[in-house]
Amino acid sequence: MILLTTLYNCESYIEKCIQSLKDQTFKDFTCYLTDDLSTDSTVEVVKKLIGDDQRFILIQNKEKLFQPGNYDQVIRNNELIANNEICVEVIICN
Repeated sequence: MILLTTLYNCESYIEKCIQSLKDQTFKDFTCYLTDDLSTDSTVEVVKKLIGDDQRFILIQNKEKLFQPGNYDQVIRNNELIANNEICVEVIICN
């Protein structure tokens, strides 16, 4: 299962999201966390939280893509995602 979420200036609540994913009983997933040019310390917080957990992949954009563009860049032409893979959007709420 593929989990997708986009990040933008969510340093104050990203920990709750990532911890919730780590606490799930279903462990066979890959979570792509795409930062869309945050101006706070979101990226540093995420790096600390995911550590060496191979289920989490942080992507740091070089240009603003907004939510649809972020999902598109992760899914399109990604050889690690099968055509029949289930993709789930994870919404971060504070």
